[in-house]
Amino acid sequence: MDTISLLALLLTLSAGFSILNHHTFRLPVTIGVLIFSLLASLLVMILNPLIPAYDLQALPRSVLGAINLPRPF
Repeated sequence: MDTISLLALLLTLSAGFSILNHHTFRLPVTIGVLIFSLLASLLVMILNPLIPAYDLQALPRSVLGAINLPRPF
């Protein structure tokens, strides 16, 4: 996954979490996005042992493992 795809994925998730925050909690944007991202992470961690046939953590592992960011030095 290249840098542009990773940025597009993060911006899309952030916009979706911001819309959910606006319609449900009406917290400040930064706090709402943080809470929804924590809830999404907890949901993946809780559902992973309950569904043993499908590894829910495989996609985040593959995305994080495929990041090809340029080295600063």
